[in-house]
Amino acid sequence: MLSTTTFSGTTTTISSISGSYKHLLLIIDRITSSTSGSYNNFDLTPNSLSSSSQTTATQRSNNSHTLNNNIFGPFLITNMQSAAGNQSIAIMIYNYASTTRFKPYSIVGTFTGTSPDGNHVPLVGGGALASTDAITAFTFTMVQSTTNGGTVQIYGVD
Repeated sequence: MLSTTTFSGTTTTISSISGSYKHLLLIIDRITSSTSGSYNNFDLTPNSLSSSSQTTATQRSNNSHTLNNNIFGPFLITNMQSAAGNQSIAIMIYNYASTTRFKPYSIVGTFTGTSPDGNHVPLVGGGALASTDAITAFTFTMVQSTTNGGTVQIYGVD
C-alpha cells in the first residue's frame, strides 16, 4: 500500500506518488458529503490536468440497465447521494508511471445515486487518460459541497 488518505473539505490532494510500479489501484470507500439529502458530483483528476487534455469513455449503468456516458475528468461520478456513506469504487490505472504511453483505466463499484429510486447504482467502465505524463498526484473534488468522510487507499501493482 502506498497511502491511505481521509477525504476532507472540498478538495483533497495526494502528491508524490511513487513511480516504482507498473499500475495503480485506487480503492475509494464510504465517501459522503456535508450536504445531507442532496446529490453531488465527485471528480478525480490526475496531475491537476484539465478535462480538455483527456479522453475518457466511462459507462454507468442504473437500475433500469441503461448506459450513460460520462466524459470528464478523467473520472467523474455524477449524482452521488450525499449522506449514503456506502459508496465503494475501485479504479485500476495501467502504465501510470510511463512517460511514453497513454494511461488506460478500468473502474468498478457502486454508489447511491439518482437511479430511478435512489438505490445503489452499479458503476462499470473504462477509458484512457490521453497524456504521456507519469501520474504523480491526484486531486479529489466534491463539486457541490465538501466531503464529510471516506478514504482512498492507493496500491502499487506489478
